[in-house]
Amino acid sequence: MLKSMRYRSFALSLFFIAPILAGGVNAQPIPAPPTERADRFGVYNWGVDYDAYPANATIDRLNWAADKVAELGSRTIRVAMPGDIYGVGRMAEDLAMAAASPAYDKLFTDPRFKTYLLTCVSSTEVISPWSDGYKQSEYNAVRDEIARLGDHLLGNPKFADKTFIVLNWEGDGGMFPYNTKQTIWDAYTAWIQSRADGVKLARGRNPNSRARLFSGFEFNLVKSLKGLPCGTPVDDPIRKSPLENRCALDYVAPRVDVDYYSYSSWQTMDVKFQGPDASYKNAFKTDLTFAMNLIRQRRPEITEANFIIGEWGIHRTRWGETTVGNFFNEMLDAFDGPDAFKVSYAIFWQIIDNSPYFGSGEDGFGLFRSRNGVFSITRAGETFKRRLAGQSVERWTGGPSINRAIGVVDAATGAPEFHLDSQLRIDALGTETPFSANSNHVSIEQGIHQFMMPRDNAAAFSESETRITASLPPGLRPGQAFIYVTDGNGVESQSQGVNFICDNCPFVSNVIDEKQINEFFPGVVATISGGRFSESGNTIIIEQQSEQRARYRFVVPTANILQESPSQIRIRLPQDLIISRYTAVSVADANRRESNQFAIGVYEERVSGPPVIRVSGGVVSRDNGSSSSPPGGVVTISGARFSAGGNTVIIEQGGERYVVAKDANWSESPAQINLTLPASLKPGRAQIYVIDAQGRESRIAEITIPRGLQPARPPIRR
Repeated sequence: MLKSMRYRSFALSLFFIAPILAGGVNAQPIPAPPTERADRFGVYNWGVDYDAYPANATIDRLNWAADKVAELGSRTIRVAMPGDIYGVGRMAEDLAMAAASPAYDKLFTDPRFKTYLLTCVSSTEVISPWSDGYKQSEYNAVRDEIARLGDHLLGNPKFADKTFIVLNWEGDGGMFPYNTKQTIWDAYTAWIQSRADGVKLARGRNPNSRARLFSGFEFNLVKSLKGLPCGTPVDDPIRKSPLENRCALDYVAPRVDVDYYSYSSWQTMDVKFQGPDASYKNAFKTDLTFAMNLIRQRRPEITEANFIIGEWGIHRTRWGETTVGNFFNEMLDAFDGPDAFKVSYAIFWQIIDNSPYFGSGEDGFGLFRSRNGVFSITRAGETFKRRLAGQSVERWTGGPSINRAIGVVDAATGAPEFHLDSQLRIDALGTETPFSANSNHVSIEQGIHQFMMPRDNAAAFSESETRITASLPPGLRPGQAFIYVTDGNGVESQSQGVNFICDNCPFVSNVIDEKQINEFFPGVVATISGGRFSESGNTIIIEQQSEQRARYRFVVPTANILQESPSQIRIRLPQDLIISRYTAVSVADANRRESNQFAIGVYEERVSGPPVIRVSGGVVSRDNGSSSSPPGGVVTISGARFSAGGNTVIIEQGGERYVVAKDANWSESPAQINLTLPASLKPGRAQIYVIDAQGRESRIAEITIPRGLQPARPPIRR
């Protein structure tokens, strides 16, 4: 039979022992919010486009971009640790060792900076340790590593009068793959607390330090992904996940003893989609007050000063450079005055445009632009620099704007449909936002690939203040791209999304690994699904880009193309792929026509690790192979890294948690488990996950319990 039990919070056991482990040191009073903008408004330096990084530079990439922050006048900077993204460290490096490295030491002793927000990932967290449950040993390891970092920062006299704040990155983003699973919410909460306790340990061991060290927790939702306020109860917890509206804000934030709460504020920044006159100040006041009231239900001592805007930004290619400059000016006033929510710090994302990646593109967030071989300050950067210096900035005017009512169209047909040999027609919005009479450029971003016309194709390029026509450059692939105009003064328009069509080209719709668990590593066998592949003679192209934007292109050898057909190709991925990077897969048919690029993530092979359920067909009825099974039915769970014996299967529905008994239908192996569903399940949805013999948990899979069916017949005993 099956045993029913309610949820229990694993994290509570850690919270009870945390004050003892932390030496009883509970808090270091946070300072009042800085009075000067140069201290209050900082800039993020993480994952920037290094296209303009000097070839023979003597300064490291971390400090090269930090110099740009200092040039704008800010004394507050946010960076990532350790430094693989800057090429100055490795993800597996101990945080104290990373802080002592020449690059970080140079940054932390730079007299131009006073406050450092550190987005830290410890050496035990390369793959999130909380995602399969969080053991006491993992808690201790993270706490102690954060404490060693704190000892280094607080115990070194050359960091006197500096302030360091240790943060995670976007809690809701981290929890997204697990957000319907109660145990992982508790594990994640315990992980944040272990980091906060590491800060407390370091402060207790360095009571006379002239440096200051604080802990923080970052969330990025005030509304759930369903659009309701975080924490809103679910109306039907049987047919919906009871955690559907849970966020890091309503669950994790009130339960962790941190000094600061950091809001990565993209949801609130989107208020401008309601109209350009919508108020940033009002929106932040509303959302941050809501957040503070939720946290105060358990921590009534929290005030506005405990809040940080960990990320805010305005997308230049979404809005256009002139509009962004004006929005930016408004945002700098959003936290001032008696009617404002007075956060301690607000960090802009980011100093230089994002590095392009294999995705939808649109990388234009920087205070400095860095793309298409151009590096210069933007109007937002000018606004920031002047305002931090105490100057006023008049409303920006002029600059190009695309007429989105017409958009970008095929010059021959007037339709917004483009083939790879089309000619574009782009119309300006009006006389106040014209293109230049000459010296305009039309840019196309497609993943990591960037094109500029007329540089990349001068044929049929014509321009005026009202209209530009241009022939498409070679090298484009079928699929999504973004187009924008830069006028003769170097000012950018907003972008227009387009889709390039090739009627005869192959297309890739999916890539799945051989075990169907969505894990790709060098040498794994994968199946590419799509259409219009050749019967034989296809070429498989793999592209990657390193953190520092070095590009790699692999052509899969013929010997590693294991099977070909018009709709599927099986390959073995190259052994020399770089790991922990997005990777693009494309197919060129026998006539060398190339497909779209399909992005996957490549990581180290997880020979050991938590169990994993197949992405497709992970839980099916044993009788008919359907993902729907009645109460008492027998189902098969397929996946990888199950234990040979000693697995536990958990089924959750509504507020109930069932531990599956090992009856006559039970069987288990490293790749498959058979079991009987609880007879008391109700019509709706149920969640299933596996705990292996070492206590590591898989992600959740779902099964449907249909209406109107009687429980299945009792199992046949053999």
